[in-house]
Parts: sequence; C-alpha cells; structure tokens
Amino acid sequence: MLKKLSLFVCLIALMLPAFALEVGGNPKGKITLTEFFDYQCPHCRAMSNVVDGLIKANPNLRVVYRVVPIFGDPSWFTARASLAAGYQNKFKDFHQLMMYDQGDLSQQEVLSLAKQMQLNEQQLLMDMKKPAVEKQINENMTFAKAMQVGGVPTFLVGLTNAAPKFRFDGEVSYNKLQDSINQLK
Repeated sequence: MLKKLSLFVCLIALMLPAFALEVGGNPKGKITLTEFFDYQCPHCRAMSNVVDGLIKANPNLRVVYRVVPIFGDPSWFTARASLAAGYQNKFKDFHQLMMYDQGDLSQQEVLSLAKQMQLNEQQLLMDMKKPAVEKQINENMTFAKAMQVGGVPTFLVGLTNAAPKFRFDGEVSYNKLQDSINQLK
C-alpha cells in the first residue's frame, strides 16, 4: 500500500512544477501536459512546434517542462542555464530560443543565446550554481526514473492535480496529443 501511495504522490508531483517559471500555456489550466526533455535531444527540439501549437489551440492547457539532462555534461549545462534564466524572468523565452536553435548547443552557443536574450551572463553563471537549480534537476531525474522514462521526449497528459491518463514516448503527432487533450475536456 505504501508503495502504491508513494507512486501516486510521485505521479501527482509530476504534474506540479517545482519552479513556477517552468510552466507554459495557462498556469491555471485544467489540463496538464508534462514534457520530459533534454535540450541536446533533436527529437525534443523537433517537438517544440507541436507543443507550441497545442498551447495556442488549447487555452485551458498548462505545460510543465521537466528538463532531464541525459546526454552528459552539455545537457547538464543547458539544463542549469535554462532554470537559471528563470531568476531573470526569462525561462520561457530562453527555453524557446534553445529549443528552436538549430546549432550545436555547446556552452559557448548557450552563452551566446543568453547574450542575445539580454540575460546578464555573470548573473546567469552564478544562478546556475544555486542549490535550488540542482535540486530541481535532480527532482526531475527522480520523477523520470519513477515513471520509467527511458528516453526523451516523453509526454504525460492528465487533469491538473491528478495522475496523468496518457503517456507518449518519443516524437508524437500533434493529432495524437490533441486527441488525448480532447478526451479530458
């Protein structure tokens, strides 16, 4: 029973962002799409248009972004940078800029994008070292492990503050995600 309860708590926690800045769409939306992704993942980056289209088409959709750096050191750097950008109120914009960037997201490229976003680079680098940033990434990794996320992107769709009803692993069509959202309306 305890194992089931802890899994249920974990499932609900997946739908809730630890950083309020990691939410896209309608922060008070009744339906939540949780996305596990890595900025270094070309499949995740390819899904950006789909997720953005879902946000535009569904005013009651809340998107929780869960960055899970699974591709080594460059992934950890981009994950930290994205969360740290939130301290300058630019998580969403920086997230989109990195997801739509077609180049190699090396440290140099990420810092160049930060400059393009007019982020204070020194502040960004300091914020990347904050314990809360590391804690958030580790929490995302823990949730991904609990959900047996073996790769990215992975999407969970459900009512807000409830366990997800649908799961999609890998690239998925706009229509499949939209159908899952429609079933929850």
